[in-house]
Amino acid sequence: MRARLSWIVSRPYYVYRPSQVLRRAKLALTPSPASAKVALPWGLDLVVDPREALGAIVLRNAVYELAVSEVLYRLSDPGDLAVDVGANIGYMTSILADRTGPSGAVIACEPHPALFERLSRNVEEWKASSPALPSIKPMQIAVSDRGGTGHLSVPPEFALNMGTAGLANRPARDGIEVKLARLDELIPNGASVGVVKLDVEGHEARVLAGGERLLRDRRVRDIVFEELQGYPSEATSLLEVAGYEVFGIEQRLRRSVLTKPGEARPSQFGEPPNLLATSEPDRAISRLAPAGWRTLGRP
Repeated sequence: MRARLSWIVSRPYYVYRPSQVLRRAKLALTPSPASAKVALPWGLDLVVDPREALGAIVLRNAVYELAVSEVLYRLSDPGDLAVDVGANIGYMTSILADRTGPSGAVIACEPHPALFERLSRNVEEWKASSPALPSIKPMQIAVSDRGGTGHLSVPPEFALNMGTAGLANRPARDGIEVKLARLDELIPNGASVGVVKLDVEGHEARVLAGGERLLRDRRVRDIVFEELQGYPSEATSLLEVAGYEVFGIEQRLRRSVLTKPGEARPSQFGEPPNLLATSEPDRAISRLAPAGWRTLGRP
């Protein structure tokens, strides 16, 4: 999950949440702590490191990637099995956990050892404070098109932006050896998945190739993913061949909007486009049609 500090600047939802102006002003006057607990709008707390990009954004705004958050929130149903691939410290996992509820289940995959430790701590705190949550299973693995081991490349700027590590094609000096698993292996035979979220720094096509059986049998309803290559890409072609319809995700003033996939574009600050692939396009369009930001709760 690559975060950019420039995302902190003004966004439309501040119009509906004037309290955020005061929140940000207060934070600007105090030094950043090494750790902070943030109350997310859907009722779960997230422990973040405000000294790096994602933590700074969540501390200031209590939300991150509003358009994607809203899509996950609206498309997830109670009782769903959801999978967060590239879970980082668990921000998107928390949305899936809240929405799938006590009858659901969430698998959260994060290969980097430091991030996995933070993810696990957040999950344990949720379980202790919110017994009505689903089964949440953190897994220290990188999801790919094969099993075995691989190498996670960790760039020099990782300490400032902990969403920048990604699987490398070969061992590197800055790499960490990690366990690999295929998406097909993670899901029990015959089980169906409501939502898969992918944020794997350009490895999306290989993750999807490792879910060939799931996609062929249409046992994944919705896939939300960041696409660094834009549209069309290897990942989108794989999904369309499997029968999925692909949409772009765009943030408008009052809601997330589904667009034609070729119209999905980076934001003004350069974040890659986010796309939705779904086996039930009419359901997705209907779910996202009403105006408003349900992820924000009450201002």
